[in-house]
Amino acid sequence: DSLQIIFDKSYKLSDKILFKPRLGVNLLDTMLNYSGTGEEVEENQIVPLPFTGFVTEYKINTDYSLYVDTNYFKFNQSNVSVHYYDTSIGINKNINKHVKFYIGYKKYDFGISNKDGKSNISFEIIQNTPFIGMTLSY
Repeated sequence: DSLQIIFDKSYKLSDKILFKPRLGVNLLDTMLNYSGTGEEVEENQIVPLPFTGFVTEYKINTDYSLYVDTNYFKFNQSNVSVHYYDTSIGINKNINKHVKFYIGYKKYDFGISNKDGKSNISFEIIQNTPFIGMTLSY
């Protein structure tokens, strides 16, 4: 599970192009299960994962627009590395002033690796999938 907190600023580059640079943090609700030497351990933690990114939207007309939404984070220090890439492309349909319907394709990649002389722990979550959604804004 995750919760995103995002701060962005809109810039209207023309009548048809909107650009929003952003800073944010993913709050990941994680559970890690591991075992060894006959002992099983389970840990639950909330992991904050900062990121930077942007959204670009191109208005086709008053009801439809194309968009690219991307977030990025990468950290490497000695034996530990973390990466997070989340990119969506799609088309929006404005239903009314507050409701937007969208359809698109998402590419998501999140991974952590800890490699030292005694233990190697790594995992990677990769998702490449079409999606539909709805946004309610006030």
